[in-house]
Amino acid sequence: MLFTKKMKKLATLTILMQIVLFMHAQSWTQLNTGSSYNFTDCCFVNADTGYVTGFFPWGEYRVPFVYKTTDGGTTFSYQQLDYGVTWWQAICFTSENKGFLVGDAIRVTSDGGNFWNTVLDMWMISGTLRDITFSTPQKGYTVGEDWYQLPLFYKTTDGGMTWNNYPIVSEATAITSISSPAEGILYTGANSYGTGIHTFSKSTDDGATWTQTSFTENIFTLCFISTDDGFAGTDGGIFKTTNGGDNWTSVLATSSAVNSIDIKNGFGFAVCYDGSIYQTTNNGDNWIQIISPVQGTKVLNAVSVVSPQRAYTAGSAGTVLKYTAPFVGIESRVANSESILMYPNPVKDLCTIKLEGIAPEGISVHIYNLLGQDVLKVANISDNSVSLDLTDLEGGLYFYSIENKNDVIMTSKFVKE
Repeated sequence: MLFTKKMKKLATLTILMQIVLFMHAQSWTQLNTGSSYNFTDCCFVNADTGYVTGFFPWGEYRVPFVYKTTDGGTTFSYQQLDYGVTWWQAICFTSENKGFLVGDAIRVTSDGGNFWNTVLDMWMISGTLRDITFSTPQKGYTVGEDWYQLPLFYKTTDGGMTWNNYPIVSEATAITSISSPAEGILYTGANSYGTGIHTFSKSTDDGATWTQTSFTENIFTLCFISTDDGFAGTDGGIFKTTNGGDNWTSVLATSSAVNSIDIKNGFGFAVCYDGSIYQTTNNGDNWIQIISPVQGTKVLNAVSVVSPQRAYTAGSAGTVLKYTAPFVGIESRVANSESILMYPNPVKDLCTIKLEGIAPEGISVHIYNLLGQDVLKVANISDNSVSLDLTDLEGGLYFYSIENKNDVIMTSKFVKE
């Protein structure tokens, strides 16, 4: 009896230690895109479906492309667009099927990226568009600079089917980013190239008039979470404003340029030129650096946050990283999820997960190891009882997660004998 108690205590301590190690383990894993091309942007419309875009040189031309995944990055399909015509700087989706590409042209898809229609070609734009955003499904904006190094500002009011060029007041010529947290409220950021000119502009009348503040940092990305609260990624770190850009305060100093920031529901990431990654869980008030598998070796250009449990980032040399946090909220989710049961636990070979009172449509079951890697997935569940064969898994602690397209419904742990 004493031996049994000691063994149980040892097993409990071992599991607790594994949990601690897991919670401090690498949360980002590198996906195999099968590509060595440079990705300039990414956009994920839910936890499994997303797009990465960029271009690769081909002689004196550039070949633009789009990669799409519908299974959380397990596989990617490649779509090549036109040779030597355009190069894509940004991608944006307003729904699961309708999206936009901007660069030397503007293209739109209405069928989830199967076909991209040219709305404005490179001769109409005569420049490069570097960012795009929508305040409503009908109203969108894109910015950049023309061939004469003058700022460009285009607007659509019909869901992106037509775009019109409007004048924009900016001391800087290279407008790099735009954010619209509410209809009619616009913010733009620019690169001063060391000239000390003002780099932040704002409009409160849908782009009819613009004002500039005294901010002079090189802005590579903007992320506004409300009409007042926003963040600027610069070559020196992250700056925050709480009054619509009138004043800025440094909240994070970095040794490399911050290329992209994305925050949803208080949770977000910032990614940098040197491959480093920073995380916030309180709407950007505080940032901590977390482990990046490509720090110092790859450039990270864009980040797309789906939820506190899932995010993606893309960068140079075919780099796409996936963030999974199956351990977030385990205790609270278990306490409120008595209708979900996994048995037996511990499991030797076969187990069953019952989903009582939950419609199985759109539900998937994921098994994660201690590195946050998705080692087993069952999608398209059609019954409230799911049988899993875990024979091939090594012994140890794992997490199972019940997920839909947009969120994690419930997460808990189990032991594989």
